Amino acid sequence: MTERERMIAVGSALQLDDADAKRLITGATPLIARVLARDAAERGVAALEELGVHAMAIGERELSRIPRAALARRLIAGSGGGEDASYQVEPLRPRLDPPFVLRTRDIVLMIRGDIRRVESRTTAPDPDPSPSTMMDAEFELAADMATHAWGPSMVPPRAKETRTSVRHLLDIYLRDGKRVRLDTAKFGFDVLGSDRALTDGQNFEILLQRLRLQAPGAIYDSLFDVFRPPLIAWSGRRAGNEITLSTDAAPAFDFYSPWKCVVLARMKRRGHEV
Repeated sequence: MTERERMIAVGSALQLDDADAKRLITGATPLIARVLARDAAERGVAALEELGVHAMAIGERELSRIPRAALARRLIAGSGGGEDASYQVEPLRPRLDPPFVLRTRDIVLMIRGDIRRVESRTTAPDPDPSPSTMMDAEFELAADMATHAWGPSMVPPRAKETRTSVRHLLDIYLRDGKRVRLDTAKFGFDVLGSDRALTDGQNFEILLQRLRLQAPGAIYDSLFDVFRPPLIAWSGRRAGNEITLSTDAAPAFDFYSPWKCVVLARMKRRGHEV
């Protein structure tokens, strides 16, 4: 099939317009093709499979079975080393998550997310704008943010001023079903000892590399940066004729992590390389 033929076939299978169909056949996989009701999703999967496209329908019930992430305040190294390393997990919320021992040989999956928060400010053209003018300006900026917040530039064209901050998340899935989350905004890196660096970003990379060496059999996923969520949410405020909108990738990662866990588990059961 040519690219045009594939685009038409996929668009027909999922009832998509040409733009969305082209995004699907050119985007990084796995990806979310479309959000559908269960019966429609199953029909879409069958149609894609007939085209030779590996597809699956994942429902909310399946995602809800993935355990809630326990936020770690810090890790305390045990006596073992290498693949026999262990850490006492000190939880950020001990009333919800009791302390426990994390053994690196029990790590089956690690999912990384670089979480960008983008805040953009613009000015309505009228110094004393009407509500409709403000709504138009707010909609234009929101549309720009939805287009550019996940792209390489990160700067919406209509923005007068844009600020971007980044923090890093790591979800660690264990063999017994637990999920532990390290969040650089809330995690202390004392466990690195003399290897501790100056910034949270550097410390995150050092600890991540250490964990990957101590859990060589674990699957490591770092593809959140190329993931396109079904929806991008933003919040905003107005002051005079100035509009400030912000978008945060954290809610998208909250969806991506369990979704990717389910996708990888299904791929492994089907005999696909993960």
